[in-house]
Amino acid sequence: MHNFIRILLNPFVNLIMMFILFLLILNFDWAFTLAFIIVFVGFTIVINATTFKILYKKTAWKFYFSSIGLFLCLLLVFLIVQITMGSGQGDQGSSTEGILLMMVFLILVLSIIIGNLAGLILSKFLKED
Repeated sequence: MHNFIRILLNPFVNLIMMFILFLLILNFDWAFTLAFIIVFVGFTIVINATTFKILYKKTAWKFYFSSIGLFLCLLLVFLIVQITMGSGQGDQGSSTEGILLMMVFLILVLSIIIGNLAGLILSKFLKED
């Protein structure tokens, strides 16, 4: 059970960061600036690299790809729950929110790929005996 929670922690943190960025961009004008997005992506890369290095003691590509795959699966489960439970807007939903969600998703997937790769490289080169 401990290993299961450890494996799910990195994708779950990424999912939380994605929705934080999405809510910030939707609610505040200053969060839509390029400088804020670059700082947030840098922050996300650092968080991904450190959580990847700390959580996965053994460095293997299977952890790298499973972390990305689990993030996508968690996102799909969330979207399925949203669709089945109903978002309350029906067919009146804004297309702007969908475009912003796709933009945030692409930004976060790129930062996950870069951050986990940095964590994998760090854990390979900084092996603790």
